[in-house]
Amino acid sequence: EELTCCRLEHKGMSVCDRQCLVIPLLGLFGELYRASVEGGKGGNIAALSSVEAFLTEIEMHQDSVFPPTFSRTTWRKNKQFVEEIVLFGDLIDRMKARVKGGGVFAID
Repeated sequence: EELTCCRLEHKGMSVCDRQCLVIPLLGLFGELYRASVEGGKGGNIAALSSVEAFLTEIEMHQDSVFPPTFSRTTWRKNKQFVEEIVLFGDLIDRMKARVKGGGVFAID
C-alpha cells in the first residue's frame, strides 16, 4: 500500500508517485466504465460480465481503490510537514458522468 517515495517521506521529491498515477488509472477506469456502458449495445456478453464484476468490486471499495485524498509527509529545511493532498477527489464520479453523457473528459 505504501510506495517507496512515501516510505522515504518524499525527501528531495516535489511530487508523490501516487499523484503521477492518477491520470493513467483514471484513463483505465474510464475505458472499463465506457465498455460497461456501451457493452449493453451488442457487445461480447462474457467480456461484459467480467467488466461488470470488476466495476462492482471497485464500486464497493471506491474510496480505497481511488482515494479522494491522502496524507503526504515531506521534509523542508530539516522540518517534517504532513499535509492532506487531493488525489482522485471527485474525478471518478466526473468520469462516470462524462461517459454516461457521451462527452469527452477533460481535467481542469
